[in-house]
Amino acid sequence: MKDPTGTFFGAHCLTSGSGEKYKHVEIPANTQTTYTLTNANTAEETKAARSAILKTTVAGVSLEITCATVHGEGTLENKTVGEEMFAHAVGTFHLTGCEVKQPAGKLCKVAGETIKTEQLTGTSQGQGDAITFKPSGEGSKFTEIKIEGCSIAALNNTYPVTGSLKDPASGGTVTINHAEATTQATLKFGGQKAGIDGALTIKAHSKAGEETVPISGTT
Repeated sequence: MKDPTGTFFGAHCLTSGSGEKYKHVEIPANTQTTYTLTNANTAEETKAARSAILKTTVAGVSLEITCATVHGEGTLENKTVGEEMFAHAVGTFHLTGCEVKQPAGKLCKVAGETIKTEQLTGTSQGQGDAITFKPSGEGSKFTEIKIEGCSIAALNNTYPVTGSLKDPASGGTVTINHAEATTQATLKFGGQKAGIDGALTIKAHSKAGEETVPISGTT
Protein backbone atom coordinates (compact mmCIF):
# COMPACT_ATOMS: atom_id res chain seq x y z
CA MET A 1 0.00 0.00 0.00
CA LYS A 2 1.09 3.62 -0.52
CA ASP A 3 2.91 5.08 2.45
CA PRO A 4 5.49 7.91 2.60
CA THR A 5 7.57 5.81 5.01
CA GLY A 6 7.62 2.78 2.71
CA THR A 7 10.69 1.27 1.09
CA PHE A 8 9.34 0.26 -2.34
CA PHE A 9 8.92 2.36 -5.48
CA GLY A 10 5.77 1.39 -7.35
CA ALA A 11 2.63 -0.40 -6.22
CA HIS A 12 3.93 -3.82 -7.34
CA CYS A 13 6.74 -3.67 -4.74
CA LEU A 14 9.36 -4.90 -7.21
CA THR A 15 12.11 -2.37 -6.49
CA SER A 16 13.08 -0.02 -3.71
CA GLY A 17 13.79 3.63 -4.39
CA SER A 18 13.02 7.25 -3.70
CA GLY A 19 9.89 9.14 -4.66
CA GLU A 20 6.40 7.69 -4.18
CA LYS A 21 6.94 4.88 -1.71
CA TYR A 22 4.97 1.78 -0.87
CA LYS A 23 5.22 -0.80 1.88
CA HIS A 24 3.99 -4.26 2.81
CA VAL A 25 1.02 -4.47 5.19
CA GLU A 26 0.28 -7.90 6.61
CA ILE A 27 -3.16 -9.46 6.14
CA PRO A 28 -3.91 -10.98 9.57
CA ALA A 29 -4.04 -14.77 9.85
CA ASN A 30 -7.43 -16.48 9.53
CA THR A 31 -9.07 -13.32 8.19
CA GLN A 32 -10.95 -13.90 4.94
CA THR A 33 -10.83 -11.12 2.38
CA THR A 34 -12.06 -10.77 -1.18
CA TYR A 35 -9.59 -10.39 -4.02
CA THR A 36 -9.49 -9.66 -7.72
CA LEU A 37 -6.77 -10.55 -10.19
CA THR A 38 -5.87 -9.04 -13.54
CA ASN A 39 -3.22 -9.11 -16.24
CA ALA A 40 -3.52 -5.33 -16.67
CA ASN A 41 -0.30 -3.37 -16.09
CA THR A 42 1.89 -6.48 -15.96
CA ALA A 43 4.11 -5.64 -18.96
CA GLU A 44 6.24 -2.75 -20.20
CA GLU A 45 7.10 -1.68 -16.65
CA THR A 46 3.46 -2.00 -15.49
CA LYS A 47 2.14 0.14 -18.37
CA ALA A 48 0.50 -2.60 -20.49
CA ALA A 49 -1.21 -5.97 -20.20
CA ARG A 50 0.72 -9.18 -20.75
CA SER A 51 -1.45 -11.58 -22.73
CA ALA A 52 -2.00 -15.13 -21.48
CA ILE A 53 -0.67 -17.69 -23.97
CA LEU A 54 -1.30 -21.44 -23.95
CA LYS A 55 0.85 -23.70 -26.12
CA THR A 56 0.51 -27.41 -26.79
CA THR A 57 0.47 -29.97 -29.59
CA VAL A 58 -2.73 -31.61 -30.85
CA ALA A 59 -2.84 -34.31 -33.53
CA GLY A 60 0.76 -33.48 -34.36
CA VAL A 61 -0.05 -29.79 -34.90
CA SER A 62 1.36 -26.95 -32.77
CA LEU A 63 -1.53 -25.08 -31.13
CA GLU A 64 -1.21 -21.62 -29.57
CA ILE A 65 -4.10 -19.76 -27.94
CA THR A 66 -3.66 -16.12 -26.87
CA CYS A 67 -6.10 -14.28 -24.56
CA ALA A 68 -5.82 -10.50 -24.30
CA THR A 69 -7.60 -10.03 -20.96
CA VAL A 70 -7.54 -12.05 -17.75
CA HIS A 71 -9.84 -11.27 -14.82
CA GLY A 72 -10.53 -13.26 -11.68
CA GLU A 73 -12.12 -12.94 -8.27
CA GLY A 74 -12.62 -14.92 -5.10
CA THR A 75 -11.64 -15.04 -1.43
CA LEU A 76 -8.33 -15.60 0.32
CA GLU A 77 -6.84 -15.83 3.77
CA ASN A 78 -3.53 -16.42 5.48
CA LYS A 79 -3.53 -19.78 7.26
CA THR A 80 -1.09 -21.26 9.75
CA VAL A 81 0.03 -24.88 10.05
CA GLY A 82 2.77 -25.37 12.61
CA GLU A 83 5.22 -22.51 12.11
CA GLU A 84 4.32 -21.90 8.47
CA MET A 85 1.92 -19.14 7.45
CA PHE A 86 0.69 -19.47 3.89
CA ALA A 87 -1.88 -17.97 1.56
CA HIS A 88 -4.97 -19.99 0.60
CA ALA A 89 -7.38 -18.69 -2.04
CA VAL A 90 -10.38 -19.93 -4.02
CA GLY A 91 -11.88 -18.29 -7.10
CA THR A 92 -12.32 -18.35 -10.86
CA PHE A 93 -10.55 -16.91 -13.91
CA HIS A 94 -12.33 -15.36 -16.90
CA LEU A 95 -10.27 -14.88 -20.07
CA THR A 96 -11.53 -12.85 -23.03
CA GLY A 97 -10.24 -11.84 -26.45
CA CYS A 98 -9.02 -15.41 -26.98
CA GLU A 99 -7.67 -16.25 -30.42
CA VAL A 100 -5.95 -19.24 -32.01
CA LYS A 101 -2.63 -17.84 -33.25
CA GLN A 102 -1.18 -21.18 -34.35
CA PRO A 103 -1.68 -22.92 -36.67
CA ALA A 104 -1.85 -19.67 -38.64
CA GLY A 105 -4.20 -19.32 -41.57
CA LYS A 106 -6.30 -22.39 -40.70
CA LEU A 107 -9.40 -20.42 -39.57
CA CYS A 108 -9.33 -21.94 -36.06
CA LYS A 109 -11.29 -20.06 -33.38
CA VAL A 110 -11.96 -20.30 -29.66
CA ALA A 111 -15.74 -20.57 -29.27
CA GLY A 112 -17.06 -17.19 -28.09
CA GLU A 113 -13.46 -15.94 -27.76
CA THR A 114 -13.81 -16.59 -24.02
CA ILE A 115 -12.55 -19.13 -21.49
CA LYS A 116 -13.93 -19.46 -17.96
CA THR A 117 -12.38 -21.78 -15.40
CA GLU A 118 -13.94 -24.00 -12.80
CA GLN A 119 -13.41 -22.91 -9.20
CA LEU A 120 -9.70 -23.08 -8.50
CA THR A 121 -7.62 -23.20 -5.33
CA GLY A 122 -4.36 -21.29 -5.03
CA THR A 123 -1.94 -21.99 -2.20
CA SER A 124 1.58 -21.03 -1.21
CA GLN A 125 1.81 -23.82 1.40
CA GLY A 126 5.22 -25.42 1.06
CA GLN A 127 5.83 -23.41 -2.14
CA GLY A 128 8.17 -20.66 -0.94
CA ASP A 129 7.63 -17.52 -3.03
CA ALA A 130 5.27 -19.25 -5.46
CA ILE A 131 1.61 -20.18 -5.75
CA THR A 132 0.22 -23.48 -7.02
CA PHE A 133 -3.17 -23.35 -8.74
CA LYS A 134 -5.36 -26.43 -9.08
CA PRO A 135 -9.07 -27.25 -9.33
CA SER A 136 -10.93 -27.01 -6.02
CA GLY A 137 -13.21 -30.02 -6.54
CA GLU A 138 -12.50 -33.73 -6.61
CA GLY A 139 -11.67 -33.71 -10.33
CA SER A 140 -8.64 -32.23 -12.03
CA LYS A 141 -10.34 -30.06 -14.66
CA PHE A 142 -9.39 -26.38 -14.90
CA THR A 143 -11.74 -25.68 -17.79
CA GLU A 144 -12.84 -26.80 -21.24
CA ILE A 145 -11.83 -25.01 -24.44
CA LYS A 146 -13.80 -25.49 -27.63
CA ILE A 147 -11.87 -25.05 -30.88
CA GLU A 148 -14.03 -24.63 -33.97
CA GLY A 149 -13.92 -23.57 -37.61
CA CYS A 150 -10.53 -25.14 -38.37
CA SER A 151 -9.76 -26.24 -41.87
CA ILE A 152 -7.76 -28.99 -40.13
CA ALA A 153 -10.78 -31.07 -39.11
CA ALA A 154 -8.88 -33.04 -36.45
CA LEU A 155 -8.48 -29.86 -34.35
CA ASN A 156 -12.21 -29.11 -34.09
CA ASN A 157 -13.05 -30.43 -30.63
CA THR A 158 -13.77 -29.53 -27.01
CA TYR A 159 -10.61 -30.04 -24.95
CA PRO A 160 -10.39 -30.44 -21.16
CA VAL A 161 -7.55 -28.54 -19.47
CA THR A 162 -6.48 -30.49 -16.39
CA GLY A 163 -3.79 -30.74 -13.74
CA SER A 164 -2.03 -28.01 -11.74
CA LEU A 165 0.35 -25.11 -12.28
CA LYS A 166 3.02 -23.58 -10.03
CA ASP A 167 3.58 -19.85 -10.64
CA PRO A 168 6.56 -17.92 -9.19
CA ALA A 169 5.77 -14.60 -7.49
CA SER A 170 7.83 -11.42 -7.55
CA GLY A 171 6.54 -8.45 -5.58
CA GLY A 172 2.88 -7.98 -6.39
CA THR A 173 3.08 -9.97 -9.65
CA VAL A 174 2.65 -13.71 -10.23
CA THR A 175 4.35 -14.82 -13.44
CA ILE A 176 4.84 -17.96 -15.48
CA ASN A 177 6.53 -18.60 -18.80
CA HIS A 178 5.89 -21.37 -21.29
CA ALA A 179 9.20 -23.16 -20.72
CA GLU A 180 8.73 -23.29 -16.93
CA ALA A 181 5.14 -24.49 -17.21
CA THR A 182 5.96 -27.16 -19.78
CA THR A 183 8.90 -28.42 -17.72
CA GLN A 184 6.57 -28.90 -14.73
CA ALA A 185 4.58 -31.35 -16.92
CA THR A 186 1.56 -30.96 -14.61
CA LEU A 187 -0.81 -29.14 -16.99
CA LYS A 188 -2.58 -31.07 -19.76
CA PHE A 189 -4.63 -29.91 -22.76
CA GLY A 190 -6.72 -32.76 -24.11
CA GLY A 191 -4.32 -35.13 -22.37
CA GLN A 192 -1.24 -33.54 -23.97
CA LYS A 193 1.43 -31.64 -22.05
CA ALA A 194 0.80 -27.89 -22.19
CA GLY A 195 2.52 -24.68 -21.15
CA ILE A 196 1.22 -21.21 -20.25
CA ASP A 197 2.91 -17.83 -20.47
CA GLY A 198 1.46 -14.87 -18.57
CA ALA A 199 1.44 -12.58 -15.55
CA LEU A 200 -1.17 -11.56 -12.98
CA THR A 201 -1.52 -8.99 -10.24
CA ILE A 202 -3.68 -10.09 -7.30
CA LYS A 203 -5.31 -7.27 -5.36
CA ALA A 204 -7.11 -7.29 -2.02
CA HIS A 205 -7.96 -5.12 0.96
CA SER A 206 -5.32 -4.89 3.68
CA LYS A 207 -8.18 -3.84 5.98
CA ALA A 208 -11.95 -3.74 5.53
CA GLY A 209 -13.06 -0.64 3.66
CA GLU A 210 -9.61 0.20 2.29
CA GLU A 211 -8.68 0.52 -1.37
CA THR A 212 -7.58 -2.72 -3.03
CA VAL A 213 -3.82 -2.98 -3.37
CA PRO A 214 -1.49 -5.57 -4.95
CA ILE A 215 -0.68 -8.57 -2.78
CA SER A 216 2.97 -9.51 -2.42
CA GLY A 217 3.67 -13.04 -1.23
CA THR A 218 6.58 -13.06 1.22
CA THR A 219 8.28 -15.77 3.27
